[in-house]
Amino acid sequence: MISNAGFELLSEALCLGKKILVKPLAGQLEQASNAFVISELKLGMIMKKLKADAVEQFLAAPPPVPMRYPDVARIVAEWIESGNWEDVEGLARSAWKDIKF
Repeated sequence: MISNAGFELLSEALCLGKKILVKPLAGQLEQASNAFVISELKLGMIMKKLKADAVEQFLAAPPPVPMRYPDVARIVAEWIESGNWEDVEGLARSAWKDIKF
């Protein structure tokens, strides 16, 4: 997938196991942030300008393993039921413990 760096499309591509090459929209802080995270986690590639060599490198890269997101609704419901509402860090650890980057 070659696109801008909007959050929703990136999430869908990760879930489907699609390769990602993003060109963040200029002046959009969210896009720059999303692109940075994709690069730091090695989940995709960034290009500042549309260039043939970046596209060639992207096309030659192997596809990633599809990412399976946690069942957040179930995890939050169990957290609420537990009554341990102060343990937000525990909630986050529980939600993301099985996710592999």
